[in-house]
Amino acid sequence: MKKRERSPCQVEFCEERVELVNDGCQQQTHTYQLQNRGPGSVRVRAAIGADSDPVFVLLSGGEEKYVAPGLKLPVVLQYSPKGDDDACHHRGSLEVFVNSSLSLTIPISAVPRSPRLHLSEEVVDVGCLVTENQIHTTSFSLSNLGTREGDFFIDTSPLPAWISLQPTTGHLPPLQSTRIQMEILCKGEIEFSYALRISTSAPPTAVDTAVANTGGEGEEEEKAAPSLLLTVCGRLESRALRVLDPLSLSSLPSLSFPPTYYDTTTSRFCLWQSNTRECNTFLGSESEQFNISGVVYAYLESLTRTSLRCLCIRFL
Repeated sequence: MKKRERSPCQVEFCEERVELVNDGCQQQTHTYQLQNRGPGSVRVRAAIGADSDPVFVLLSGGEEKYVAPGLKLPVVLQYSPKGDDDACHHRGSLEVFVNSSLSLTIPISAVPRSPRLHLSEEVVDVGCLVTENQIHTTSFSLSNLGTREGDFFIDTSPLPAWISLQPTTGHLPPLQSTRIQMEILCKGEIEFSYALRISTSAPPTAVDTAVANTGGEGEEEEKAAPSLLLTVCGRLESRALRVLDPLSLSSLPSLSFPPTYYDTTTSRFCLWQSNTRECNTFLGSESEQFNISGVVYAYLESLTRTSLRCLCIRFL
């Protein structure tokens, strides 16, 4: 006898998954819709999965009913958290039967009320900064998108002394945000990248780590709060005009002129480049023996980063 193939599901649930919030005490009732997308009427019913936590109860939609094409069957789900235990995760599933066959399984989860941190940006790239003992200031936003107020902690241990953040700890109400100020002392030349962790619990101390190591495996993992990762990167460079060889583009520490005869002129060409992001103005001075001319035949040139200016230096 030929095995009968299972017909494709004709009924749709309004959500891919059911996500609820465990507030510890308040009983919740939620209504969802099952819709018949097929060309003919079908028998539809819903049920709570056998492996579900007992806090989920189906108030409506559990009786099998005929649903015409395009019509909807309401499903009412009741969630009853136990007492004031709002630290528990509750899980379950909603099973949908079409013509007495299981067609859909919708996951159900109820998570504790908790703060949920969110960064306005995951990478703070300050670019290239000029090192003249100046302080560069920038900021980013930290928000709480969760349903409960909570504290935040920024682990700044990876940062060097010349990078500081304020504040590194604080309190955030639900749906509120705060600005974190960052100061960088521009000193020296270095390309840097540091990863910072931001979480709702303070970074563990050496004592906490020692105690955790003596406990059973998995305890530390369960107690660890979810965290965000923020990358701070950039480059510090000295302010300078570099002199480059016009052919090889390599740096020229000095310019040398070949022997010349009296009342003759010898010329050398070179490229000048600025290593700053902003426009930079330099002054070319002349003496009785040297004459400097640029592209626009002026002594003041505005150079931007990576731009080049060709100068002709003549030895008279």
